[in-house]
Amino acid sequence: ALEEEQSLDSIASYGDSCCNTRVGNSDNLALHVYSRLAKLHKHAMIPHLPRVMASVLSSLSVSPRLHQACSEVVSSLASHTIDPARNPTSNEEALRSLCRPLLSSLSCQNLFLSAGSASCLTALVESDPWRCAPLDLQELLCARGTMALELHLELDQENANYLSVSLLCLMTSLAELSSSIVIQGYGARLLRIAMEILQSSSSPSSSSWEKRAASAKLLESILKVVDSDLLDLDLSPIMGALEGHKMAGNHPS
Repeated sequence: ALEEEQSLDSIASYGDSCCNTRVGNSDNLALHVYSRLAKLHKHAMIPHLPRVMASVLSSLSVSPRLHQACSEVVSSLASHTIDPARNPTSNEEALRSLCRPLLSSLSCQNLFLSAGSASCLTALVESDPWRCAPLDLQELLCARGTMALELHLELDQENANYLSVSLLCLMTSLAELSSSIVIQGYGARLLRIAMEILQSSSSPSSSSWEKRAASAKLLESILKVVDSDLLDLDLSPIMGALEGHKMAGNHPS
C-alpha cells in the first residue's frame, strides 16, 4: 500500500508534490494519504504535523472544492495522533501544531483560505480529541474567531457570505464543545456580532439566508452556556430577533 511505502522522512517531498498538483479528484486522494499515514504512525507523526499543515493550507487557498477533504484530514490527524491516555504534553503539542497555522489564516485576505481554515478548525473542535485542548488554546481560538468575525462583518465580496457562515459555524461549535468559562468571557461580544449579522442579512438570496440561520444558531448556543446575569447586555432585542427569525419559517424567502 502507498502508506506502507511512504516513510515519515519523505513527508516533506510528498507535501511539496501535493501543493504543485491541479485541483481535482486526485488532490482529495493525495490529501487523504496524510490520514492513512497518521493511522499507521500515530503519535510518531506529531513532529511532522507542521509540514503536513503547510500542505493543507496550500490546498485550502486554491479552491473551496478541497475544503471538505482538508477538514476531514485535520480531524483524522487529531484522532490518530492524540490519545487521552498518553502524556498530556504530547497531546497539547499535536493540538497546537494543528491549530497554529489555521488560526493565523482566519483573518487573512484570501477568503478561500480564511473560510477553509474556519471549516478545518470546526472539524477539529467537533472531534473527540478536542477534549484534550487546554484552556489557553480554547481561549486563543475563541479570541481569533471573534476577531475574524468582526473583521469580515462588513465585507461585500462575492464569497463573504461563505466566509461568514464558516466563521459562525466555528464559533457555534466552540460554544457547544468548549469550556463555558472561556465562552463566558466572549459571550456579550459574540452576541452583539451575531445579532448584527442576523439583522443585516436581509437579502433573499440563499447564501444570505444561510448566514442568518448560522447567526441565529450561534445566538442560541451562546445563550445556553453563558450566565446571562453576568452579561452587560440587554437580551430582549436578541430574543425578539430570534423569535422573528423563527417566524420567518427557517427557509429562504
